[in-house]
Amino acid sequence: MIPTAEKGQVQASGASEQDLGRENKLGLEVALMIEREFHSAGWPTGLLFGVQSEIQQRYKIGRWAVREAIRILEMRGSADMRRGRGGGLVIAQPRLKNVLQSFALYLLAEKATRADLDRAARTLAEIAAWLLLQRFHEERALAVELSATFAETGDLLSALVKMTGNSALSVMASVLDVLAGPRAETTNAFDPRRLAAISKSLVAGDMAGVADFVYSAAPAQTSGDLDLMRWIRPTTSLNACRYSTQLAFKMLGDIMRLPHVQSTFLGSERDISDQYVFSLESVRQASRILEDMGVLESRLGRKGGLFTRKPVLAEILSQTFAYLIHQRVTIADAQLAAGMLDNALARTERPCGSQNALTKLFIAMFDAFGHRKNNGAVKH
Repeated sequence: MIPTAEKGQVQASGASEQDLGRENKLGLEVALMIEREFHSAGWPTGLLFGVQSEIQQRYKIGRWAVREAIRILEMRGSADMRRGRGGGLVIAQPRLKNVLQSFALYLLAEKATRADLDRAARTLAEIAAWLLLQRFHEERALAVELSATFAETGDLLSALVKMTGNSALSVMASVLDVLAGPRAETTNAFDPRRLAAISKSLVAGDMAGVADFVYSAAPAQTSGDLDLMRWIRPTTSLNACRYSTQLAFKMLGDIMRLPHVQSTFLGSERDISDQYVFSLESVRQASRILEDMGVLESRLGRKGGLFTRKPVLAEILSQTFAYLIHQRVTIADAQLAAGMLDNALARTERPCGSQNALTKLFIAMFDAFGHRKNNGAVKH
């Protein structure tokens, strides 16, 4: 069991079990604190963190808040609550789909497009080529290893990144590949002359040329734009989900279509009930789901109601750390990847005023991960 420092406790004196709004927010706060403890311990998958009563006592919170914290941790894929004798809150194995869910929310809010993904992938190809240039000075040796690695991966970008040996860039390649969606089938065998051309361009220092060769060989995507919502929707049909879940994802789709998703007033609970023709109870439950996802805020008082909220980068990054640890990403690799991506962004995109949400997200993730031991927590 992970020991907890006294400073990790949440002082909830004065919190009322009847004040559900406060308890919901307290539950999210505790969930994030528990995740930070998982990170500090190296995310030991399968370890028992504690039973509900122990967690409640440890953080000095009520039963409703601890249940909310556990529910949020389960929703984020960070922990599982095992029932029965010998059960309790168990640290879950980090999965790529949990990272993708967090990324998708942020990228939807940032209006990311397939063009952003393509530019990020080309940047990754150029960085991989530059790193390989430090190792290879002869075309033939490079072509031989590239051919063998391509035979393993079946993808040129993945092959180039794998050859660099940089664990952080390998994670980036995996995320980009999955976010891109399924590719069209190709029956043509890969032309070995293209490998030779890539090797020639790389040794000559033509990084943009390497990226051109990589993407002229890539099979076309089957869809025109990024389908980010597929990483957020429930795995079952919405028709089979509870009314509150149906409403939550109807509202989420509308929120993400707004020009600005930060602090836009949506209306009161009664307004939402009338607009979507759902009961007030369904609206309240749907609002809780969207609050946990970080895209909605419920405010009390005369000027209160439901407001959109831009996903907080710090909360998103905290979920990615577990996966990076699980993938054995080193601090040195993360720092190198963040630095090279930042230089590439400054060189090719910032002077033109373009904003690549994907590249910025990877820079923030690798930079925060690379400095996590010094900072202790991710800054907003």
